[in-house]
Amino acid sequence: MSSADRKASCFTRSALTNLLITLDAVLYHQNATRAAEQLGVSQPAISAALSRLRRHFDDELLRRVGDRFQLTPLGMELRLHTRLVLDGAERAIAVRPCRTGSSAAGGADLDRTGLDAGAGRPRSRPAE
Repeated sequence: MSSADRKASCFTRSALTNLLITLDAVLYHQNATRAAEQLGVSQPAISAALSRLRRHFDDELLRRVGDRFQLTPLGMELRLHTRLVLDGAERAIAVRPCRTGSSAAGGADLDRTGLDAGAGRPRSRPAE
């Protein structure tokens, strides 16, 4: 097992998925509060996940520059990777989409976070 495999295996599949979704939102918005709003979680939860990701990657991922945040080179690279992974997951789910009102989660139409898609969060990113 490579060191990358050992490092990845320190997360459960569920935790890894949640961290990837969080990482994608943080890197996209470059703002923990907006990422939290998109995902429907608290800002401290996003900050805790970001701290965990920073420790895992041994990188800041994004840093404050004046009154804004800027992605580090690794953050830019990870943004591409997380988008590819999550886009692939969305395509896999879309192979046979659930009908509204018939999903296993009580009839709600869910987005990639597993949260109700109608909760006011953007379902997709604008084209870049």
